[in-house]
Amino acid sequence: MTVLETIYRRIAALPVMLWVILALALALRSFQLTESGLWTDEAFSVNVARLPFWEMCQKIAWDGVHPPFFYFLLHPWILIFGDSEAAVRSLPVLYGVLAVLLVYAVAARLYSRQVGLVAAFLLATSSFYIFYSQDVRMYMFTAPPAAVSFYALYRLIFDRRLVVYAVYYLSTLVLLYTHIFGVFYVLAQNVYYLGLMLLGREDRPPLRHWIALQSATVLSFVPWLPFVYDKMQRQQGRGTFWLEAPSLDAIILLFGSFIGSSQGLIAAFIVLIVSAGLAVRRVWLSQRQFFTADQYRKEGLLILWAFLPVAVTALYSILVDPILYPRYVLPSAIPIFILLASAIVTWTQGSGRKTAVAGAVLMSLTIYQVYAYYADDIRANHYRLPHDWRSATAYLIDNTDDETIIICPGTCHPLDYYLRSTTIRKERIPILRSKGPRLEARLARLEKLIDGNQKVWLVTKEGRDPEDIARDILQVDYEFERAVEFDGLINLELFQLSRSD
Repeated sequence: MTVLETIYRRIAALPVMLWVILALALALRSFQLTESGLWTDEAFSVNVARLPFWEMCQKIAWDGVHPPFFYFLLHPWILIFGDSEAAVRSLPVLYGVLAVLLVYAVAARLYSRQVGLVAAFLLATSSFYIFYSQDVRMYMFTAPPAAVSFYALYRLIFDRRLVVYAVYYLSTLVLLYTHIFGVFYVLAQNVYYLGLMLLGREDRPPLRHWIALQSATVLSFVPWLPFVYDKMQRQQGRGTFWLEAPSLDAIILLFGSFIGSSQGLIAAFIVLIVSAGLAVRRVWLSQRQFFTADQYRKEGLLILWAFLPVAVTALYSILVDPILYPRYVLPSAIPIFILLASAIVTWTQGSGRKTAVAGAVLMSLTIYQVYAYYADDIRANHYRLPHDWRSATAYLIDNTDDETIIICPGTCHPLDYYLRSTTIRKERIPILRSKGPRLEARLARLEKLIDGNQKVWLVTKEGRDPEDIARDILQVDYEFERAVEFDGLINLELFQLSRSD
């Protein structure tokens, strides 16, 4: 049997309901795909990925924050399909659907097809996953390799073939090269292996194999670490990260983000509590061991996958520097959905009435959450919709002529994206602070840029001209004419050359 025949047979064996769920996932992720324009980080992704390949690599290395795998996918995608909003957002849409398929596969292998279908449905209708499946960033791209990596780890308990080791190694490496937070998931996997050792489990990869596997993974990721270190050195003295140290409420709400709403979080909590109570009752009545070896392997893996990366990043955020945010730990939602699906199927198994009740509650909650996602505009909480750069740029284009220059302090990635096809002059300047480096040289450059222009547009976001230094320079020779705000976050200020000049 050829590889293609094997793939065809496996595809044909997939249940019809899974195809329905995948179609639903695709529809939800495609709906209103371009309702909002690209926000700052999305525009940065596109601007970098459309550079010539080696220039793109240099830009990624200089940025030093996010590893390059996402850009290595986006770059050829843009070459083939273009860089329109719909084109670039279609790539994360496909990865979002792939995540649903892989969740089904993992849950079905760990438990049953029924659990796989429920888990796939939960992920397909999760507003959290829908949002990041429409975001041209690397966050959704962490879900598929995480799912493959953790399942491959589970398979290594039973299957020591070279191909399983290879799948684990490659998927883990892809995860690490997609987002730096992948290290916390590798940490969770090592804690899992250590737990199997402490429990005396012999059904695990030999220690020498595990050390070799982890060493190969670490050594393969080492080439990226100098770029991270260089970025950290350049970041010193620029203030702390933009996040705040999380409170207990914030950590709980993080899991609410995964589920889709606070109501969904409450429902999930009830399901898990009831499921645990029923399990205790069954064990008590049958006098069986509470945790079987299989449960140690499955539930232990899923619990560590879900909670350890969140716990470690939360502790680091409290003690050192805030780094915890839901999208950074996006893969942690996958095992939560699998555990919920397992609890639902276990509770309803063999009872038509329970199945009907669970189905009605699940469908009602899903419809409510999806409706709230679109109707109540909760997507704004994820930092996209408030930054309406598309409308702001359109206004600039309509109100700019050959004698006007646009000045933007700080990052101007959306302007770079939306103004690329015009002849409008635009210049980026550093954010000016009285105690900033090389202030005099930067002021001289600003004066040179605006010299000879009849009008100047000053484009700022919150905090981009904190001491009004750029405005003060402009007002030496220019008169303020008007200001336009977009959602209270993007400010366009027009200055006209003084008549006396």
